Amino acid sequence: MNNSDHVFWGDGSNRSQPTAELSAQALNRSSEDEKRWLAFESVLSNLGVGIPQPTPTWGNMISDGRSFIDTAWWISTMPGIAIFLLVLSLNFIGDWLRDRWDPKLRQL
Repeated sequence: MNNSDHVFWGDGSNRSQPTAELSAQALNRSSEDEKRWLAFESVLSNLGVGIPQPTPTWGNMISDGRSFIDTAWWISTMPGIAIFLLVLSLNFIGDWLRDRWDPKLRQL
């Protein structure tokens, strides 16, 4: 670790900076929470107990396309793919932010 990763405290000890570790953990946790809430809303809207029908959500789009699955499969498939890609990208962004900002994971 370089000197910018350490804080010299009043007692003369040299400890690592706690705010950098906490911010990396908080960002990683928030990206995990966003993924969970997105999946939760999509499942509830698909079951019909989520956000009311006039509001366009991916769960409502999947639910609306169920009756057309034989003739127009893309109505349900495309919102499902969009949900999958968004959750996957949030996962990669959260991991990148954790690797970037966590002082314990920094390379010399």
